[in-house]
Amino acid sequence: MTDWKKRYQEGVVLEKDGKRDEALAVFSKILEEDPGARGSLLMSGLIHIRKGDCGAALPLLQKFQQLEPDHEGGLIAMIKAHQALGNTEQVELFRRKLLSDRSSGKSSRLKLMLSYEREVILQKDGTTISVQENLDESPGRFIWAYVVLDSKNVMQRRLEWTRIEAPGGAQYVLGEPKTERGLTNQYKVHRLFNEQPDYSKARGLALAILNP
Repeated sequence: MTDWKKRYQEGVVLEKDGKRDEALAVFSKILEEDPGARGSLLMSGLIHIRKGDCGAALPLLQKFQQLEPDHEGGLIAMIKAHQALGNTEQVELFRRKLLSDRSSGKSSRLKLMLSYEREVILQKDGTTISVQENLDESPGRFIWAYVVLDSKNVMQRRLEWTRIEAPGGAQYVLGEPKTERGLTNQYKVHRLFNEQPDYSKARGLALAILNP
């Protein structure tokens, strides 16, 4: 057991260092020895998602989800995999489960989360767009955020859909905070709607700005 834990932690460190293939090899070896190793199932699935191979990720995540049906990390991973594969009904199924578990207090960790990563979009230039979906309904919180990350996971840009209260009623803004020396000093509005766009439309508008 001690050796298994050590090898698993080695895989986690490799993944954090961006050495995904090496980490995947560690977790795959563990799964050869123990096909029900839950941590390795989840980590392998997440690495496949980051590599853009959600077809390989899904069976691993499905097995993990069968073993841990209420695990918030597993639910989020299933949302990401199905989102990438275009399985809209499955995305909504797991989103409803996630929101239900949060509102009921079933998961204390999930209750504390303000947002989660709904989708990972790989770009041709080697950057990644992490699509964050809000869980916190406090005023001024974003609905969706599109965070551009470089190969070292350093943020390059961030677009946000936000609901704002205006004299004529609520409006939905796709905007971009501009920072200088780590401080936000301006905010550029790209789009403005009187009704909230659905996920697909909001995503398309954001990607059109990020990939002109």
